[in-house]
Amino acid sequence: MPAKIQKREDETMSIKSGAKGDLVLNLQKRLFELDFPLGSIDGTYGGKTKKAVIKYQEATKLKADGVVGPVTAEKLGLGYIFNVPELERRQFKTLLASNPNYFGNAPDSEYDPVSDVSNSKKYEEITCIGFNPDTNILSATIQVKLPYGYNGNQCSAGSMEHVRFYIDYADGDGWEDAGLAGVKVWDLPNADDCADKPNKPLSYIVSIKIDPKDKKKTCVNPVLPKVRAILSWEIIPAGSDPDWVPIWGNVMERHIQIKPKPWLTNIPVDFVKSEYIGVLDKLPELPELAPIDIPGPPPVEFPELAKLYTSKNFIKSAGVKVEPQRFGYSTLKMISETSLPDPGLISTTLAEWKGLKLDLGKAVDLLSKTAANTSYEELYCVGLNPNRDWLEATFTIKKSAGYSGGLCKSGSKEYVAFWADWDNTCNWTYLDTVEVNTHDIPGIPADGLSYTAFLPVDLDEVRRHCSKPKIGRIRAVLSWNQPPSTTDPNNLRHYGNRLDAHVQIKPAAPKTLIERIGGVSVSQIDYIGNGKTKVGAQVMPSGSLADYWGAGSNECPFGGTMYIVGKQFNDGKYRLKVRPFGNPGAEKIVKTKFLITKGSNPPTLITPDPVSGFVNYADVFDNQDHMLGWWRSGSNNGMWEIMLERVRPDSTVEVSPWYKIHLDNIEAHAEISLDGGACKTFVKGDTAEITGKFIATDTHFAGFTLRTLPSSISPPAPLTPGTLSSSTGSMTTGRTEAVSPGRVWKLKVDDMIPCGYVVVLHAYDQTIRSNHSNAHSYGRDDVGFCLLEK
Repeated sequence: MPAKIQKREDETMSIKSGAKGDLVLNLQKRLFELDFPLGSIDGTYGGKTKKAVIKYQEATKLKADGVVGPVTAEKLGLGYIFNVPELERRQFKTLLASNPNYFGNAPDSEYDPVSDVSNSKKYEEITCIGFNPDTNILSATIQVKLPYGYNGNQCSAGSMEHVRFYIDYADGDGWEDAGLAGVKVWDLPNADDCADKPNKPLSYIVSIKIDPKDKKKTCVNPVLPKVRAILSWEIIPAGSDPDWVPIWGNVMERHIQIKPKPWLTNIPVDFVKSEYIGVLDKLPELPELAPIDIPGPPPVEFPELAKLYTSKNFIKSAGVKVEPQRFGYSTLKMISETSLPDPGLISTTLAEWKGLKLDLGKAVDLLSKTAANTSYEELYCVGLNPNRDWLEATFTIKKSAGYSGGLCKSGSKEYVAFWADWDNTCNWTYLDTVEVNTHDIPGIPADGLSYTAFLPVDLDEVRRHCSKPKIGRIRAVLSWNQPPSTTDPNNLRHYGNRLDAHVQIKPAAPKTLIERIGGVSVSQIDYIGNGKTKVGAQVMPSGSLADYWGAGSNECPFGGTMYIVGKQFNDGKYRLKVRPFGNPGAEKIVKTKFLITKGSNPPTLITPDPVSGFVNYADVFDNQDHMLGWWRSGSNNGMWEIMLERVRPDSTVEVSPWYKIHLDNIEAHAEISLDGGACKTFVKGDTAEITGKFIATDTHFAGFTLRTLPSSISPPAPLTPGTLSSSTGSMTTGRTEAVSPGRVWKLKVDDMIPCGYVVVLHAYDQTIRSNHSNAHSYGRDDVGFCLLEK
């Protein structure tokens, strides 16, 4: 194995003095055509060629250094000469297949590293992480920077950008794997838009839904976890290693705010004793039989807010002095925007401000001079989530106060207006405005708190064939406590900012009555053949590969509760039917209750007719996920079929095909043993290695994990031949089945602390369980032992 690490190519390729070959020849010909004399055209970058390049750069107001990089080449009309990815990108998977440690990010392997490419942001980069507390949706914004390096154009398979999310709630448990998301990307040509700006980077957003229910506390105790997002091109980031280093991609961390537990509005929080708050924090939330909208607390009146923000103790503890034009914003706006102010109102307001020792006139003047202030909040990213067809904007709250009260109060609103120019005409079309609730939160982290606002959009009318890439322009306008203009996309309010981005609109795909089953598009299911996913299928809306273990190379069955998603209509009704394949007489109507969502509003519970199973179609924008129903596959296995029957308002009936689905709700088999019997005692020093055997099998086997617990003292992982151990030192994984009589596992005890231990085995199958690519069915077994001091 080669031990010497090769230096990678510069992040920016270039042609400079001493270069030879066809690239130089093309450059010289172009300079000659543009009448920049350079002597002979010989394919050698000599002194005369360099002088000609410098003269061209000076004439075009570029950096005159005599080096032809992508910017100069693009200006010359030779941008294509750099559109060749380096070897590490072109043959990425081949290089890894020949050496898992080719790039040095698998140090526990037996291979030596060859290249030092890692954390490269040349092609793609995470630029924002955001969270929407009302929906528990966690998002990351990815910028795709170049027109090449993504394995083909839109009509090809393209490549995958994977994002693994980790969350640290600072409760002592450390980083928790929150889930995997992904998005398909392609080579898309460079071009200037109608405003003469380049169409790169392209902003993509991926998202997952988390369930922080067990982490929630009352409004008295803010929950502000740190999120880590790992972006990795073509390789799925490890699910057990938050320190995993991506090769092509990067890592970002940001803090978010979890929405508190609902507070009973008839119990004033100020009168609840502190010792009872701790008890309430530990109580689980009551289960809801149906979603309910609990009214929030009333807004804080201006006098109370003024007394709070001018208190010396508050200013000292919060570390923020909120200006009167900020906390008196609503009053000042009412006065300044009234064409004929009521003298009585002015007089009363003056007296109120004077009584609070505040200068109303000065505050009005300062507010009039305040425009696009970003000291409290700022928009950092905007993009399109192609898996959901949502526009999303991420902004950061920068201060601990200035948001009209804490989490136990109503707080304030951050408004985001979305605009679009889908056809690149430089004419903005207003879409809608959404809002996110923010509050004063003491002890805000140095990086602030990141929030995401989102807006579902209908892009069917602007989609094109894959041979005609469609790049649109979008704009987000942020405004605090006042909705942005709906008529002027350039109008900025007193607090907030605007941000533009270019986005790729997915190619057109035929719309069908049923579009997705179990999170997978029917076009990516072999519903005529084996009923499994096709190779490379994705699970939506996260966009992650259906075949989590095999990185998209295997076909997967289905299981659990499957979401049925499809085309929406504003009228008529429908129902879903299922049956075992080849048995029409066993047909069943799906009557399971299910939820639909709209923006940040509470979900709506939908109940099919108890007899016929029919459901009325909801308005398209009231059902942002296009949910049609839930099919609980239970303990069913083998081949099943599902279809949809639509009844139009004129009573005509339209039916979908029967889609064949292969169900596998049987857990994988897991069995582990300890040589010499379970619960055996070993003495450190007398025993260097503990051994045993395990079995991990399934009809659709995916992989296994071996882990040593308790993880709190970071014991080493049990090892078995042919697998790699996680760098966390507590888990090893494998994909090869361990069949009877069992595969050997070994655990070195030299560095282990004397304690009681448990070795845990999980055996996983490839089933896409309940619409998640990494929520497979699994079997579990464990064995314990005791390690004593000598």
